[in-house]
Amino acid sequence: MGEKIVETKTNLDSTTLKKLQQLVQINLDSEKGFNEVSHDIKDKSIASVFIELGSQRRKNASELKELMTWNGEVPVEDGSYLAAFHRAWISLRELLSGGSTYAILSEAERGEDAIKKAYEDVLIATAGSAVNDVLTRQYAIVKAGHDRVREMRNSHHSSENSGKDEGVAGVEDVEMESIRDHMDVIASCGKKVGVVDRLEAGTIKLTRNDSPDNLHHYLPASWVSKVDSRVYLNKNSRETEQGWKASASACSSGTC
Repeated sequence: MGEKIVETKTNLDSTTLKKLQQLVQINLDSEKGFNEVSHDIKDKSIASVFIELGSQRRKNASELKELMTWNGEVPVEDGSYLAAFHRAWISLRELLSGGSTYAILSEAERGEDAIKKAYEDVLIATAGSAVNDVLTRQYAIVKAGHDRVREMRNSHHSSENSGKDEGVAGVEDVEMESIRDHMDVIASCGKKVGVVDRLEAGTIKLTRNDSPDNLHHYLPASWVSKVDSRVYLNKNSRETEQGWKASASACSSGTC
């Protein structure tokens, strides 16, 4: 039997190289997203943080691309391998024209959730590899960025709700956290009005297949009265269908 080849940073196996390619892509996507949004967002303190995080992601991608070059691989020069990550940034850009700061930061956090999970998955898939030290260090940087965006989101949520009854706002947060994809949505009159596709920018996005007009509709968090195995609204079916919106930004801007 031949000796097992020991993996080194200049002799990575195909699985490790494939995973590095994926992380290069998502870091490039993240850099592009943060940089584009930083130019348009009104809050300059948030823009500054986004520029900093974009710079971190560019450095991550450059380091990973160098490892791939050492192994004779040609790294990608663009991103978008993760659909969920790409959707989050598209939604975020849509919100810039009228969404609240909290809604914008909620979408940014969703993108951060995706890149953080991508690193966690790669660390599991490449456990014990020669690049584990690099990936572990980059993961710590990504997680710190994720936590920073989440803290900004929570801070803006508190300030935007400072004029509301604190007890009511707290209940709303708990209810939204309990909502899962594919839950039935029930109006106060008992009629089913849709099915949850996913949460988006602080709103409930309904599936298109269960819609009367085959379109997505969005409901604000304030309409939720209770969540168990289903989502219950404080609006009847007529009020719901008259008031739902065609985009998360329309709901988040307070027109629902």
